[in-house]
Amino acid sequence: MRGWAVLNQPYSREQLAQTSVLFERALQIDPGYPKALVGFADTLAMEVNYRWTDAPADKLQRAENAVDQVLSQFPSDAMAHFVKGEIQRAKGRNLDAAVGEYIAAIATNPSLAPAHGALGAAKIRVGRSAEAFAPLQMAIQRSPRDPLLNTWYFYVCHAHTHLAQYDEAIDWCSRSIAVKPFWIAYADLAAANALTGHEREAHAAIAELRRLRPNYIVALWLQHGSAWSDNVVFLAEFQRIADGLRKAGLPE
Repeated sequence: MRGWAVLNQPYSREQLAQTSVLFERALQIDPGYPKALVGFADTLAMEVNYRWTDAPADKLQRAENAVDQVLSQFPSDAMAHFVKGEIQRAKGRNLDAAVGEYIAAIATNPSLAPAHGALGAAKIRVGRSAEAFAPLQMAIQRSPRDPLLNTWYFYVCHAHTHLAQYDEAIDWCSRSIAVKPFWIAYADLAAANALTGHEREAHAAIAELRRLRPNYIVALWLQHGSAWSDNVVFLAEFQRIADGLRKAGLPE
């Protein structure tokens, strides 16, 4: 319960490190406890998804082992299907499998707001950003004060950025940051401002991005993009955001 209390907060590197310790302690007491296995798997997947780990393959393998234990016993567990989707999304390959897991979670529990939000995020990564808005809005409607609200707002922004709808992107990334500063929201905010001629705002966003992620550069952004998805539409749109980051002043 302590692990879930920490996990149900806006994501950060420090928060996920604390969550991991708590779930590991729970699993030392009861190695097969489903709620601890699902929470531990979700923690590991988020560390990889938001690039807060140097060992992504190991973390995802451990996450998959944990959640598969639960699904082998409880094949209709909505949270386990949601977390299985998070693992697939963090892998950046076979993202249609992630979409399928989120849909399975929603079929079992239509009120599971994080599954709606993650489905929207996955739609961006499979190159169908226009389809991201409906599930993201569903997540926001289902849980308007959710700890993940800043993340969902970011993905609405991110979908607009991928679609070159920069004014809308600026609006939604600003909303995300107002709820809770999130490093990647500053990247989209900087690119969208640069590509609409708002030079001062673009430079300010780059400064905040590099404050949260010191020494962040365009090459790292592109590296993250190729790890998040191998979809050709996604990657072409992601390259356009990289051009915006260059224009905003992010070093190569």
